Amino acid sequence: MAALLVLRAQLGRDEQPDAPKGVELIADPGTTLREGEKLSLECLVKSSNPAVLELQWWKNNHRTSGRIYGNRMEIGPLGRQHSGRYRCKARNKFGTTESKELTIDVQYPPKETKSPFRSRTIKENDTITLECSFIAKPPITKYEWYKKPSTSAIGSQKQLHFQAIRPSDSGTYYCQVYNPIGGSNSSLVMLDVHYPPKEPQISFSRSTVQGKDAVSLHCWSTARPPITHYEWYKCPAEDIFSSQQELHFQAIQPNDSGGYYCKAYNPIGQSNSSVLTLNIHGADVCN
Repeated sequence: MAALLVLRAQLGRDEQPDAPKGVELIADPGTTLREGEKLSLECLVKSSNPAVLELQWWKNNHRTSGRIYGNRMEIGPLGRQHSGRYRCKARNKFGTTESKELTIDVQYPPKETKSPFRSRTIKENDTITLECSFIAKPPITKYEWYKKPSTSAIGSQKQLHFQAIRPSDSGTYYCQVYNPIGGSNSSLVMLDVHYPPKEPQISFSRSTVQGKDAVSLHCWSTARPPITHYEWYKCPAEDIFSSQQELHFQAIQPNDSGGYYCKAYNPIGQSNSSVLTLNIHGADVCN
């Protein structure tokens, strides 16, 4: 009789009403996933007397929700915003019990966070830095810079630095970045390097018209933005001799002998040519 009373007392204690016990959160297919996959979280309750009235889902200490199917919550397709600390809580009329936290880590290939300027006008010899702005999980392991249309990398750092940029650096640039998940290309950026006229060159031409010698001097240079105007000077005078790109002598005379040079201008600056000396029939010229 004593043994029977002990058994009944034990059964009574086991069946006493209480808050849920043994609450556990299970992640399928696991806690480390890739962007685009689906995640199923299952909240398991070992026992509850009386029955569970409500399951609560929490992320980073805030109530959250998804597609709920009984004791499962499904999330997907996953994005980086789904990474975090998850737990579930089971509640009945006598209390609430929560599971241990599960940290869900959603990994993704590099994503550009800040597009560089689409185009940039800079002056020759300026300093400029292009930067690859990406986030990735796991972190980026490799950077490569390219200048179109070449397929050979010109840099392997996060930044591409031009200490004193040159006109030949004008062009379209982009970077490629990689992590163990994949790779991505940045937006394109075009660098347009402006510079004053390079040292002008003078070309000489001569022809005979009605028995008289005609001479033309042609001044040319390269510049960006384009050259706006030219000026001709005859040394030693400092006054403008002509403001045309070409200097014409329809019937050249001995007093046309002398040293000539031209200047080329654009909005950035100006540049002088070397002196070209015309010596007509042995006339004296300046040097």
